[in-house]
Amino acid sequence: MEKNQPDIQLKPYDRHEDEIEFVSYLKVLWKWKYLILVGTLACALVAGIVSFNMTKIYETNMIIAPGILKIDEYGKRLYVDSLKNIKTMLDSGSFTDQLLASMVKTVEGDVPRDLGFEVVQPKGLSALQISYNTADRKQGLQILSDLGNLLQKKFRTVVLYYQQEYKMQKDEELSELEQLASNISNEKASIKNRELEIKDGIKRLVEVESEIDRIGENTEFLISERNKFLSNKMTDDNVLSALLYSNTIQESIAYLNMIRKAASHIKDGMNYAKLSIENRKNNIKDLESQTRLIQEKIANIELKINAVQNIQILQAPKSSLSPVKPKKKQNVLLAGMIGLFLTVFLAFFIEYISRHKDVEGNA
Repeated sequence: MEKNQPDIQLKPYDRHEDEIEFVSYLKVLWKWKYLILVGTLACALVAGIVSFNMTKIYETNMIIAPGILKIDEYGKRLYVDSLKNIKTMLDSGSFTDQLLASMVKTVEGDVPRDLGFEVVQPKGLSALQISYNTADRKQGLQILSDLGNLLQKKFRTVVLYYQQEYKMQKDEELSELEQLASNISNEKASIKNRELEIKDGIKRLVEVESEIDRIGENTEFLISERNKFLSNKMTDDNVLSALLYSNTIQESIAYLNMIRKAASHIKDGMNYAKLSIENRKNNIKDLESQTRLIQEKIANIELKINAVQNIQILQAPKSSLSPVKPKKKQNVLLAGMIGLFLTVFLAFFIEYISRHKDVEGNA
């Protein structure tokens, strides 16, 4: 047997019912409009009064960056510390005790019991922005200023170590540069002495060559005279005279050979002096080339010394001109919205209670 299936009839959707309900909501809101308006304004007014009576808080900011200790040959930088480690130290309150102790001595007015810094890394910067909120703007500036000094003091030892290391390298290069300058000076002095030797040699050579010419002419004259005696009729006197001429000629030739050797020796000395000058000039060029290289090294070391930096204060402590707390407009607006929701809810709740009582009374 087939069971009879009950007929399910769906009630057709009536858009007019939704419109009626919406209109009834509007009527409730209109009925309690003064309650809603007064409640909203009251909440906003209370929030405004409270906000105006709250202590004004100002924000003080400072931006720091870790200094560079070293830049290697590949351009990699070694910092005094990483941004992460510095942020961790600040967040953990590593400097709080020192700052509070310093404030007791230097800051006028009440000293806070604790210090809370907000540390963030600005987008696109290898730096940290440190913020501190306080009611006393002067106190906030002093706290961040002292914090910057404490950070620099913490890393001062390692900065001095790297600076001293570079200065030792510079002193070594300066010492070598001084030695090279002394060597160049010695070489120039030697060249000057050799030039004086050449100048003196030229003078002596002129004198010797003049003497050679004179002895040569005198020897030729003696030979000519001796030949005249030999061409005449030989007598005892002529033979004796010819013998004397021959002895004199031999002495002249021997002396001529001696001064020619002296001239040759002078020329050899001059050539040696010229060669020595060329060698010393080449030495000076090499020494000057070494000097330039060392000067470049010293300039590079000086750049490294100047590159060694402690914690950098990119932006000095700066306080906001207007208070960041309380946010009066935001508080009033938020209180007004909360008051609006509460009074609307209260209106519907009262309306519901009222209708429920009416229904029970009619029953």
